[in-house]
Amino acid sequence: VAQSGGAISLHGNIRFSQVSKSNFTENSAENSGGAIDIFTNDEKIASSSGPASDNFLIFGNNFDDNSVTTGNGGAVKIESEGDTELKVAFVNNNFNSNLFSTQYGDDVYAIRLN
Repeated sequence: VAQSGGAISLHGNIRFSQVSKSNFTENSAENSGGAIDIFTNDEKIASSSGPASDNFLIFGNNFDDNSVTTGNGGAVKIESEGDTELKVAFVNNNFNSNLFSTQYGDDVYAIRLN
């Protein structure tokens, strides 16, 4: 059991990431993000041209029976801290029987297309 991100934990200096065509089944975490936990902090990705921007594509995945002990985001948790802007696209995913499927934190711009 992971603290967060039972299957995948993406933290820190990430400019673009894609998670595609995977099966996330029966993952769990103590805190949040049972299957996937995405967290960025602008101190780690400071940009001289203004706020940093990170882009995430969550495409064609199956999320089944993922859970968390406390918190939200049984399948996916996405959170930003500071001036970081997250752009997240969910495309053609299946969410089945997850405990609190998704959670978004501060300064997150998410487009969910399922």
